[in-house]
Amino acid sequence: MKLLDLNTLLKWLKEDDIHIFELEERGMSLRIVMQRQLQPEGCRINASSLPANLPKRRLHLVVADANGIFLTAHPLRAAPLVASGDAVTVGDVLGLLKVTDVVYKAVRANRQGRVVRALAGDGQLIEAGSPLFELDIRNSSDLTSVKNKTWKK
Repeated sequence: MKLLDLNTLLKWLKEDDIHIFELEERGMSLRIVMQRQLQPEGCRINASSLPANLPKRRLHLVVADANGIFLTAHPLRAAPLVASGDAVTVGDVLGLLKVTDVVYKAVRANRQGRVVRALAGDGQLIEAGSPLFELDIRNSSDLTSVKNKTWKK
């Protein structure tokens, strides 16, 4: 594959919004992972258009730091690691990324707060930088985590 061909391929992938591309050819393999923009311009919300009685939240996104398959529970356990409403502290395991057949990477909370929701589904292919969890970090100084007692920090 020539460098010019690679530049053309990258241009096509970007234009068609393709994020993962794999090619295997005689004695050669190529994998391209395009990074997604986390907050596209079209997603901004005008605060004056929101109702005044909405509860005030300070939201924080926990993002993937690797590519993999997102898992809400360890493969040997049925219960999810966290659920909406659970209090978490820094270092608590929120989910797992299956990086290879035998390597699992823990997705850890990097802020103290309460889990609002998971943004990725169990078994979903995830790219590095993709948002996985939304945490409410408002008034989180008095939270005590009761999850992940078996996971070491």
